[in-house]
Amino acid sequence: MEYSYEKSFLKQKGKLVKKALLSEEQITKTIELYKKEKTATQLYYHSICCKRDKHRKSIAVLETGQGYKILLSEHKTVVNFIFIGTHAKYDRLNKDC
Repeated sequence: MEYSYEKSFLKQKGKLVKKALLSEEQITKTIELYKKEKTATQLYYHSICCKRDKHRKSIAVLETGQGYKILLSEHKTVVNFIFIGTHAKYDRLNKDC
């Protein structure tokens, strides 16, 4: 499986770490757990109903409950990380999807 990160994901990740809202370790652990066992209960892994992206999935950042979410798009050979941020921003992104 190949993993890619959109520029907006990397930029938002940097802002969250810089503001100490999330740690680099939390994000890395979350992504590594996803790669190892995406259906682990602490990730709250689920599909998003989206007309524009039928492959859209969501996971929660570890140690935040569901306060911070990661959006990704899963295809057969590639997983693209799209967004990382608060649950409120996540809701806004998915509202008109």
